[in-house]
Amino acid sequence: MDLKVMIVDDSSALRRYLSASLNELGLKKVIQVDRATKALEILRNDIDGYDLLMIDLHMPGMDGLELLQELSKISFRGAIAIISALEQKVISFAAEIAQEERLKVIGSIRKPISQVQVKTLLDRTVLSMATETDELTCLTPKEVITATRNGQLIPYFQPIVSGVNGEIRILEALARIDKPGHTSAITPKQFLHVAESNSLMMDITEVLLDRALADYSTFIAHYPTKNIKLSINVPPELLLRKDLPNNFLNLVIKHGVNPHQIIVEVTERTAIENSTQFGTLNRLRIQGFGVALDDYGTGFTNLNQLKDFPFTEIKLDRSLIHHISDDRLLQIISDSIASITRQEKLSLVAEGIDNLMDLQFLICLNPILLQGYLICRPKPIESILTWAHSWNRQNPLKKAASGQIH
Repeated sequence: MDLKVMIVDDSSALRRYLSASLNELGLKKVIQVDRATKALEILRNDIDGYDLLMIDLHMPGMDGLELLQELSKISFRGAIAIISALEQKVISFAAEIAQEERLKVIGSIRKPISQVQVKTLLDRTVLSMATETDELTCLTPKEVITATRNGQLIPYFQPIVSGVNGEIRILEALARIDKPGHTSAITPKQFLHVAESNSLMMDITEVLLDRALADYSTFIAHYPTKNIKLSINVPPELLLRKDLPNNFLNLVIKHGVNPHQIIVEVTERTAIENSTQFGTLNRLRIQGFGVALDDYGTGFTNLNQLKDFPFTEIKLDRSLIHHISDDRLLQIISDSIASITRQEKLSLVAEGIDNLMDLQFLICLNPILLQGYLICRPKPIESILTWAHSWNRQNPLKKAASGQIH
């Protein structure tokens, strides 16, 4: 991992231990800072230079809580981990500050610290970062255009299920390219950034939605439960297109689908702050589409804004889910978000679930919807239909909820 980490703690022994643990995990770019004021000075001169800050709450002079507030003022967008041996109320308050200040807090470590905890935080940091691209396997703009025009852009579907009874509630359509000569579908990290930098996202999104609606209609026709919705990701920059709501509506009508069955997912990784974007979201809602805030916890949207924006669904980013079962700070954050979604009658989705302990904890945040590799990997329409029929018969999530799976 090529991450740059700053440890901010007044204990030299703890700084040395954390630095040694990070070095053993393969990280070489680690600096130690003994005061919050010094850390702030470094960051003001190099705001994008650090991927992860590990911050002690109890420090002389400026404490960790004050540092969190200052980091928000300078718009620090890296990941933050809280280090603390303090009582739960203090950690809860730190979580509240982090949420209100739009900081990307990816968890906490309670002293004494183990290397397993450090490794977990590093994993979450990687998950919270924008998808890295492999320059050796990226498609060219011409290849992306050809794939879009020649029917090679196809949807894969990943189910989202109820945490109460395991029923399938949503199918999320995810872009893939089925290119001749490739043994497996080409994933978004190999072409989406190319599409974004070459103004191809509107074409890709509309073609994907058109194909996904056709496959969705096939799914509904062959599956016993009909009240399943379809969701699709829309980049925030496309919300600047005033024709987007009508274009989507025309596609939905073309396939004989009700707009109420469709959820438009907008990522939180980019700020929504333009009046045209707000207008587009509202027009989508007026036409009957659901609107989901995807990747919640990666920045830009605080808890109060969840009440103001026209969202119908909030999706917790996987960096807030990974090993949530043993991280009290992440539990506090998820509890507060769950409380707001219940008050505002919004759906709450936990995405990126990949282990049973996290699944069993999240089920307790009733009501919640669940998505992740532990349940099902993204699949093409034929495979997702086969999986859905098998899931419908066995419904192992009911056993997990009752503690029968070990």
